[in-house]
Amino acid sequence: MTKGEFSRMKNENLTIVVLNWNGWKDAIELLSTIFEVDCRGISCNIVLIDNGSTDSSVPKLLEWFDKNRIKVFLLRKDDVLSCKDFNLDAYMNDESNRKVILILNEDNYGYAGGMNIGITFAKNYLKADYIMLLNNDTTIVNRDFLLEMLAVFKNPKVGEKVGVVGPKVLNYYTNDTVPINQYILPIPFASVLMKLFDNIAVTNKHYNAGKPLIVNRLDGSCYIVKTKIIEEVGMLNEDFFTYWEDTDFFIRVKKHGYFIGLVPKSVIKHKIGAINMSLKKVSARASYYFGRNAIHFINLHYKGLAKIALLFIFILTSIYIFLAYSFYYHSLKAAKLFLLGIVRGLMKEKGRSPLLDSLLK
Repeated sequence: MTKGEFSRMKNENLTIVVLNWNGWKDAIELLSTIFEVDCRGISCNIVLIDNGSTDSSVPKLLEWFDKNRIKVFLLRKDDVLSCKDFNLDAYMNDESNRKVILILNEDNYGYAGGMNIGITFAKNYLKADYIMLLNNDTTIVNRDFLLEMLAVFKNPKVGEKVGVVGPKVLNYYTNDTVPINQYILPIPFASVLMKLFDNIAVTNKHYNAGKPLIVNRLDGSCYIVKTKIIEEVGMLNEDFFTYWEDTDFFIRVKKHGYFIGLVPKSVIKHKIGAINMSLKKVSARASYYFGRNAIHFINLHYKGLAKIALLFIFILTSIYIFLAYSFYYHSLKAAKLFLLGIVRGLMKEKGRSPLLDSLLK
């Protein structure tokens, strides 16, 4: 970022929103890296939301904050949504970068619902100019991580039209890049699919570029969005609960005429919660929502012959995905829940699934 771009950032506010659900160890590791990030020229706040964790996340986090002398402003979801007049002066005037706003949700509202509470607080109370949505199972690699991305918003040619920017994402366990091929299952003609996806998803070609690029979507584990864009296009769609809500958001941003930027010089590592091919690991819960929400996404954004064609293609592809879950990942449970998710998607189920909750008890 140049000296001129630094000066234009002064008095602007970025809020980093992190969602935790039964993952306090990951959250602590992430926060440790956030505190090392260079925030020159911009006010930076951290909002950590505990999304109704059922493990020992809250006491463990509070213990770690106390041990490391991290200032904490503690709130509950109802406080945020009730438009309560908080006395944030002491917190905001503390110039230390080792401070966190912790919001406690009494239940699991999914990724979309949990993040929306943080977005609401960032918009209404912190008056954020930019909001970063960041998975708790990520770590930040380089100190100028934020500055590299924020510079794109100040680009004299396209900055005004850029609505969202995101970093290069590495696999936490292998240090390999995590473009779309990380999630492509070991199915026939995967290399052909990669060629087809090249212009609609982030691939190694984009990650290897030496400068920021305009892309069609990002890895949903980390991205910064202008607050005024959220005001215009809306927050995350809670009908998805978790998975596909980021893709839905990126499409809405593009439909409103804004660009999506990728910044390869900003780097994070992601622990790849849903599918990890290198470790042959798959989440049964994620497989259900992935299948169900793919159907919901198609129904929401396409009509007529395009919708019929995409539903047909996805259902055909689902045969391969089912076989991969069963024989490559050795998880028949995930395979069955994936198919059940598709059925429930066709039945127009939305939001949190009580049926899945009962099956996973």
